Amino acid sequence: MLKSTTVFVFILLAAAVTGIYSLASTNSLPMTAKVESSPSTPINEQYQAYSAQALASTAEDRRVLFFFSNWCATCRSANGSFTQNIAQVPDDVQIIRVNYGDGETNQEEKDLAQKYNVAYRHTFVQIDAQGNKVTEWNGGQTEELLAKIK
Repeated sequence: MLKSTTVFVFILLAAAVTGIYSLASTNSLPMTAKVESSPSTPINEQYQAYSAQALASTAEDRRVLFFFSNWCATCRSANGSFTQNIAQVPDDVQIIRVNYGDGETNQEEKDLAQKYNVAYRHTFVQIDAQGNKVTEWNGGQTEELLAKIK
């Protein structure tokens, strides 16, 4: 009985390790990878990393704050979607990527998360010219952004 239990536990452990390795190898970026861009460097014209200047300079447009963590797989996937599909986004829409809950998050970004009651990463908050919340949603990529923006 002890021998069959030991064999069963060994097989179960081997399957778990194989599954974890398989999942890790299917991600396009390792879980610890960071998305490179300094706060002052635009990712592109309509999709920028957060800075007070980026927020102020886009006040005339429809603005969406994307609360992002560089270790979050779903955030990295959305980041890739926005970067690759930015041509689908209307010209008057600006996406501002705000670091949330990672080593890159500064106090201004923490204050924005608190102001808009953001509880977790991969949250989107559309704001108006005065900084008032227009709408909010969690999750998604370019298609969801286009469907939910007002």
